[in-house]
Amino acid sequence: MEISGKWVLAIIGLLVLVIIGLLVVVFMPNGPSEDTTRYNAPAENDVTTQTESSAAASYKSQPTDSQSTDTETSAIRQSASAAASKQQSSSDTIYQVGDEVVVGDITYIIDDAYLTNTVGGFEPFLETADGVYVVIYAIIENSAIGSSNRLFVGPDIISLVDSNGKEYDVDIAATSMGKSIYSAELIPLYTVEGELIYDVPIGESYCVKVTDGKRRGEERYIMIGST
Repeated sequence: MEISGKWVLAIIGLLVLVIIGLLVVVFMPNGPSEDTTRYNAPAENDVTTQTESSAAASYKSQPTDSQSTDTETSAIRQSASAAASKQQSSSDTIYQVGDEVVVGDITYIIDDAYLTNTVGGFEPFLETADGVYVVIYAIIENSAIGSSNRLFVGPDIISLVDSNGKEYDVDIAATSMGKSIYSAELIPLYTVEGELIYDVPIGESYCVKVTDGKRRGEERYIMIGST
């Protein structure tokens, strides 16, 4: 049976279409899709959370004022028994910050002690230490009754002493920036309390010397620490 030329052409054309269709199906690229592995845009809430977390981590890495103060207070309260022991003459007791110390008719409590480089807050009301400031908060009571001896807060009754025996008086300019009790009168049966600030060299051990206010009278030493 003979196949006419028209049928041959029709069959060839059909095969060509089938082949073209197969090629299209195999090689046609897929539709565009977002590369989520390379970039995932965070949701708005996620951005806020990440920002807050970063800020919190940054804050925790920075020392706070209270931490700074705690560090300074800890430093000044370190052992300085050499200073106190060297100066101790009238008593075997070496007193500590917070102890009640009775010398004659006067009772002393060094309630706090710490180091700082500046006092006064901000310019022009700012004093800077040549070395470092030792700030002590003292409570002083005169229990004498009917005494005619007038006593004032100053080097005659309280001073700072280093391990070599050198005595330091208060830095008046620095002390005036706080709650100063320098030169306050110790009236009988009266208590004064406040700050005394000393500008001292760094690298020494210090103690507070307190007396009964009498010439060649009693003395006691309260261990403060090292700068």
